[in-house]
Amino acid sequence: MKNVNLYFVSMLFSFFIFSACQDEQRLPEPQEGLPAVSDISIAEAQLQWVEDGLLALDMDLSVIPGSQAPQGSFSVRAYAEGRLVYEGAINLTGIPSGVCCERGECEAVEGFTYTCDAYCDNSSRRDGCNYHHQKQVFLSSDEVVGAISLVVNEGGDIHETDDAARSNNSLQLEVPPSPFGFSPENPANLYDEVGRWHNEHLEKLVWRIAEPPFVALLPHEQQKLVLEWAIIEAVAIDIEATAFPIGPFLYAYTGSEGGLMRETDWYDFKPALERLELSPGDRHKLEALYALLLEHPLEGPADIGRLLSAIRSLEAQWLDSQDANRAPIPFIAASVARHSAYFWAARQPEPFQGPQLFGIREGFFADAFGGGMGAAVGMIGGPKGAIIGGLIGGVSSSVVFAIE
Repeated sequence: MKNVNLYFVSMLFSFFIFSACQDEQRLPEPQEGLPAVSDISIAEAQLQWVEDGLLALDMDLSVIPGSQAPQGSFSVRAYAEGRLVYEGAINLTGIPSGVCCERGECEAVEGFTYTCDAYCDNSSRRDGCNYHHQKQVFLSSDEVVGAISLVVNEGGDIHETDDAARSNNSLQLEVPPSPFGFSPENPANLYDEVGRWHNEHLEKLVWRIAEPPFVALLPHEQQKLVLEWAIIEAVAIDIEATAFPIGPFLYAYTGSEGGLMRETDWYDFKPALERLELSPGDRHKLEALYALLLEHPLEGPADIGRLLSAIRSLEAQWLDSQDANRAPIPFIAASVARHSAYFWAARQPEPFQGPQLFGIREGFFADAFGGGMGAAVGMIGGPKGAIIGGLIGGVSSSVVFAIE
């Protein structure tokens, strides 16, 4: 791969380790006499299918400070049929005492966002600081059947003084029905793990772009941050993800090293393929995949299953060719395409919005297109570079597409 910027590596690696430790290290137990908070609540929670057998529990947890700065941590637990399936804690250290927002701003706290919608201590105006912590947990569908109960601050570890204290500390969530009776996987594809990683990372980042600080950014700032996030997530798989060449990727995708992916007419994909250094065989395979993704009929849920089968049939043809073992790029793009079609279709309302389900098609095409571009650019580092490049390219394209 290209030379790694050591400063960039160290910054990303330290950020990754810090984030991981936040989730894994044992937080300090609450102690008697800790300052109270006004309220702790579940502001929002939802269960989403990530892939066959895997659910994501996305939580937005709200903390309204009291008259003194809170300390310690409150518990977060999820139960399925009375069984504990997740337990964690949210550290309150760093949150200031309850004050009014000043010109719409509150004191920044690491790991929290904020809104100005809480009561100030000595005022009836709704312009106090409300701190939010976004938490995401992945649960096996084998553990979760029917419904789960989400409970925060169980046992009252942190004292709440609001009149509605603890009335909003629990929530019952129904497990959504499995979107389809089929799986996005293809065990015959040696690179199929990239598609699974894509869906897991995509679920994390789609949740993050809804946060207020991100929404306020300009489009080029949003894209830059999404690419950084995609690289940070990929570091968990291989530290060499930090060497992914963003400039050449954007050039292949948009025709400019500073181009915006959202402004790319990727329905006309052939100019992008011409900008890539590809073997004739890889170029032909990607052209066939992208044409299939654009043209396959999509009128309802059953057509998603037919599309996945059509992609697998295309892959089977590639496997029969003599150069299959030396051609990771199209197989990576195909894996991303299948898993992405499953991901976006699972988020459509019932009944599906047709005809031709244009929004779904935009979603999985952008993912496969970005995955193919990223795999080709990353191939300079060999098959491992193509895997990392395909993951970064597919996830970043997905998230940029998802920004409203």
